[in-house]
Amino acid sequence: VAPEHGLEEAVAAFLLETRGVRYAREEIALGQGVWPLVHDLGRALGARLGRAPRFWVAAPCYGVLPPTLVAAGAEVELGPLEDLYRRGEAPDAVVISQPANPEGLYLSREALAELAAWVQARGCLLVSDEIFGLVNLGQPGAETVRSPVTLDQAVPGIAARTVLLGGLSKEFAAGGLRVGWLATHDVDLARRVREQRLGQVQLVLARAGSHVYAAFARDATGQLVHPRRHRALRAHLVAMRRELAEKRALVAAALPEVPPAEEAAP
Repeated sequence: VAPEHGLEEAVAAFLLETRGVRYAREEIALGQGVWPLVHDLGRALGARLGRAPRFWVAAPCYGVLPPTLVAAGAEVELGPLEDLYRRGEAPDAVVISQPANPEGLYLSREALAELAAWVQARGCLLVSDEIFGLVNLGQPGAETVRSPVTLDQAVPGIAARTVLLGGLSKEFAAGGLRVGWLATHDVDLARRVREQRLGQVQLVLARAGSHVYAAFARDATGQLVHPRRHRALRAHLVAMRRELAEKRALVAAALPEVPPAEEAAP
């Protein structure tokens, strides 16, 4: 019997607090970071479809994302969402990052709702990489993430069609803590992802992750179970975002301005 660490339940509490959506233990898969889970997702979807799954990855994106899916046997197209909307056949899954990497920008609620409606109408999956979810440099005190699953009232059913990805290392500036999670209401897909898993999360890391995420847990009366831990973690996040925002401003000030495309030299 594997030792208990409570990480799935802690991640579920974190998602309820920051995304407003409730997940059961069997709807969460764990991995050694997000990239192994991206690979596992590609393999799992291919196993269910019985063919190479087709992914559309919204650009710009983190450079490792497309080759990770290709390594999993997927067919990958890369481009802006405007190009996706103009194409005829829908892919099996659309991949976005909230916020985008390397831009660091979130899709607006309007743009996210447009994408959610497009996905819902065509019956494909929406994969939201939220590894930087709480790293909102424009709002240091942010406590929620602008995620597709928050739009279920505006676009009914989109939460059930969305796969969330996240982890400790980026969102909490905890480099080296290789703890990633995937959350989906598609229990069959979550099971298939676990079956494809490249490796187990080390027990010491799982317990560390559980300690962090459990800071967001609430009891039956709605009170935080660990209020002191939550206050300390919130203070850490606010300080981290302010420091990163200052550093970003310094770097931006040192870079030359890029003229609009129509004014750029040939």
